[in-house]
Amino acid sequence: MTNKIFTSSSLALAAMVFMASAASAAGLGATGVVQVQIDPLTGVTTGASTSVAVDATNSIGAAITDSTAVHSQDALSVYTETMLKSDDNLTAAKVSASTVSVSYKERAHLFGFIPMWVSVTATADADGTVQVSYPWYSFLASTDAADVTAKVKANTATTLAASTAVHGSANAAFDAQTAAQLVSQMRLAMKSAHDSADMSASANATAGAKASY
Repeated sequence: MTNKIFTSSSLALAAMVFMASAASAAGLGATGVVQVQIDPLTGVTTGASTSVAVDATNSIGAAITDSTAVHSQDALSVYTETMLKSDDNLTAAKVSASTVSVSYKERAHLFGFIPMWVSVTATADADGTVQVSYPWYSFLASTDAADVTAKVKANTATTLAASTAVHGSANAAFDAQTAAQLVSQMRLAMKSAHDSADMSASANATAGAKASY
């Protein structure tokens, strides 16, 4: 199993922290905390929870791969855990009542020519705003920030607009299914940018190899 990487300096346990309301099975609040950890060596899931047990074989019955099937906090936890396990480039996912963030490995070039991977974080707020942030040292590298940001905003626009229309921007909050959809949409947008950059790098490497003959 490929290690999950949170920082450039360490290979740590992959962790997702979900903030969930104990008073509402389908809503998200700040009173309950679910932490899921995946051992990068064994792939074994461990966790501690003040509200629900998180396990791909818990009361849900199986791993959840479809965000539209998420209707509770428990299902949201299982769904996001499933996404983290199934995508080696997904390094983190965090959900709270008003924020969903996803971190994904993206290609960059240190000083413009040294290839490297960085963990990029996309964040969607319940008021409809979307931000994409790179590590602090990314000013030393060339990145695809504009492309990644455009893809994330395009993928999440409809879901965020619908959520804001229901709750209003002043009291905006995500329910479990909306949060799951945003996790999925941001992951797919960042995967698309990742795959495009990877294909471009491979094509350039091939062209360079041919030119050397």
